Amino acid sequence: MKKLEQISLRLRLALMFAAVSAILFGAMGCYAYDALKSELKQRDDEALIARIERMRILSTDPEYVEILRQHPHLYAHALGNKENILWITNDRGELLVEINPTGMQRPAFPADGSPMLFNNPGPEAARLAWAHVICPPGVLHVITGTVLTTRIQMLEAYRVKLALAWLVGVLFAFALGWEVVRRGLLPLRRLSLQAAAIHPQQLGL
Repeated sequence: MKKLEQISLRLRLALMFAAVSAILFGAMGCYAYDALKSELKQRDDEALIARIERMRILSTDPEYVEILRQHPHLYAHALGNKENILWITNDRGELLVEINPTGMQRPAFPADGSPMLFNNPGPEAARLAWAHVICPPGVLHVITGTVLTTRIQMLEAYRVKLALAWLVGVLFAFALGWEVVRRGLLPLRRLSLQAAAIHPQQLGL
């Protein structure tokens, strides 16, 4: 019975140690995941703002807008990967330029006073930016963005790796706690064995 009690005590203490470790590892994993997610979002937003400012500068030249209208693939190559998108319309709402490799539905142009950066209201996950660009003889309306498919897939893979690391860490913490408790109980076990070996006849010696 004493051996079973010792095993039960060792198990409870090891589980307690593993539970504390699980909470600690979980908190660290959540922090790492949120930090990476925030960093990626910040970089995307900075890239979109820089793209809008670039369009403000380039669109002051009417010839550039016409070249972009006739040869949008030139700017598509400048954008880089196939997840970057761009729409340019005029005051009449006519679509002048569309660079949209993924075929995403063009969102409605935000109302004046709306934040420059916004999430795509449609079903496709995308981060977008908009601006009015003055281009003689009128004003151009620009929406540019990045489809978030690759970023979402990367974050999902990262989350799976964090979960696996958390599980391995908890199992290791349980094994370590079991061994630490076992070693910690060895002196008590020896003392218990020595006390059990003492008989009343030995008390007078």
